[in-house]
Amino acid sequence: MRELSTGRYAALCVAVAAVATAGVVFAGSPLPRLTPDSASYLTGAEKLAHEGTFADCAGPIVLFAPGFSAAMAPLVALGFDATDAARVVNALATLVLVLAAALLARAAGLSRNACLLAAIAVAASYATLRDGPLAWSEPLFCAILGVLLVVVVAEGRGLAPQLSARAGAAAVLTWMLLLTRHSGLFVVPAIVAAAWLGSTELARRPARTVAFALALLAVPALWWARDLHVDGSVFGQRSGSRFGALEVLWQLPDGVSSLALPRALPLALRLVVLAGVLAAAALAFPASRRDARARVTVWVLSIAVVVYGLAVTGAAMRTVVDPIDTRLMSPLLVPGAVLVAIGVAAGPAGFSRLQSALRAVVLALVTALVVLAPGVVWRGHTAERSLANVPDDVSCADWPAQYSGGAAVGLARDPG
Repeated sequence: MRELSTGRYAALCVAVAAVATAGVVFAGSPLPRLTPDSASYLTGAEKLAHEGTFADCAGPIVLFAPGFSAAMAPLVALGFDATDAARVVNALATLVLVLAAALLARAAGLSRNACLLAAIAVAASYATLRDGPLAWSEPLFCAILGVLLVVVVAEGRGLAPQLSARAGAAAVLTWMLLLTRHSGLFVVPAIVAAAWLGSTELARRPARTVAFALALLAVPALWWARDLHVDGSVFGQRSGSRFGALEVLWQLPDGVSSLALPRALPLALRLVVLAGVLAAAALAFPASRRDARARVTVWVLSIAVVVYGLAVTGAAMRTVVDPIDTRLMSPLLVPGAVLVAIGVAAGPAGFSRLQSALRAVVLALVTALVVLAPGVVWRGHTAERSLANVPDDVSCADWPAQYSGGAAVGLARDPG
């Protein structure tokens, strides 16, 4: 296939991101779908906007990080309903997420055609179109993560841990990540690895890397001190997990496979596709040996995917969190998609037949995602929204009635 020109490639990437954003906006109309978590995010945004404090009906919020509410607060202060503010933030996050996928693939040295394919895959994936219409922090978190990975990979050079605009941008983005979801901590090892790989002064590498790691945690630590003072715990007091270790492990294949394909499809089919995708991602390692630009990218993205996946799985075995599902695994989407793109497009020596077969699998998957995307968006738009579905324990004063606007608002149900 003929390589796209720079101008056409940029225009197509923006168009793909815009279409995905429009899909998320439509799926979340006339109002985003709500869960009990949404109650805290929305009331937190209102109190930040009007009272300057991060709290819900019961008092200061510790269980959730403030980033999503803080992003909504300026819009609420301007007169937006909190639900409309959530839709705006998630729409912008979707736009950034898709563009970040293309930029990250380009940083790995892939062709413009391959980068566009990665952007289309992320734009049409179930995780993007399913999570975006809900008043959740995941879309914003994933968008920040995508931009952060672009900054630290830096065209395959890694991140030199020294005073520079890029290191400063990486630190600020990491602060934003950690203050948007507590699970951002699971991504820090990948950022530190990028600093280690990007250090050119071997004698000073350990000291500079440690100093950089401490800088990444400095500002969030101030917020964690606030949480400790308010609640006696850094991330909120949680009870033990309601799932056994084997139950959590059983949930893992379902959660990872639903990043791309809707959960309404048979699990067996999704697992077959997942096996091909994982094999393609594994090819990124031999592919990276031939290209120095891809080497740092592969290592950083692999550390991000593996550490985050294992840490979330371990957390689900110990404390009360949601099942291992599309929502919890969504931060794996962009780094995972780029690893797959590297594996099937970078041309590892000695794997040509396998690579050709897996390339066909990936192309078929992306085609299927595009075909299924309108259905996912439509089902998100028509998903049941009923005040009767909102538990009483998340209501206070006039919440959630103040968000009804004459329409029904309710507990999110998976659109399949």
